[in-house]
Amino acid sequence: MPGTFDDEERRLVVQSVVIGVVIWAIVYPLKVGVHWLFHWTLHSLESLGHGPQQLLVLLPLLVGALIVALIARTRASLIHYRDNEGVIHELNDVEGDGLERAIALYYSSEPAFEQVLQGQEGLDVRWQLPTFSLAWRKFAATLVTLGSGGSGGLEASVTLIGESSSAGLFKPRHPIARANEKLA
Repeated sequence: MPGTFDDEERRLVVQSVVIGVVIWAIVYPLKVGVHWLFHWTLHSLESLGHGPQQLLVLLPLLVGALIVALIARTRASLIHYRDNEGVIHELNDVEGDGLERAIALYYSSEPAFEQVLQGQEGLDVRWQLPTFSLAWRKFAATLVTLGSGGSGGLEASVTLIGESSSAGLFKPRHPIARANEKLA
């Protein structure tokens, strides 16, 4: 089967494997961390026993919410999302489940009127938005939210983390671009 691939197809297969390995290396510790932190939170609350002290169940939720709010406000960027009715919404990059943000980031590479006027199009537009910093901030927000007993799931967060990390892996960097120019 590898003999039937041309050079471009082989490059894409290798690129896909690299992306898969890197995303797995990021997401697996998130999964393990969420399960460990949630188990620790529940065990800590169970050790309190029955009675009025059970109201302390709200404490991890409150602390988790405050930490996520801090993460969402620190170096936050807005992602513009167009819904089915054509209305554009400004979304904080870390808040929410992450699926709308991943979709919005995917469509950010499509030329919009404002971007065309500025001479920006394609992946250049996506690469101007956060990549690894967004992935790590979403990682931390997901860990704290789910680990403290907050509502949510891993799937949509993993989508945004994977999209941002993949974009970051192949984002052009000036020193590398200059080295490639010298080699060419």
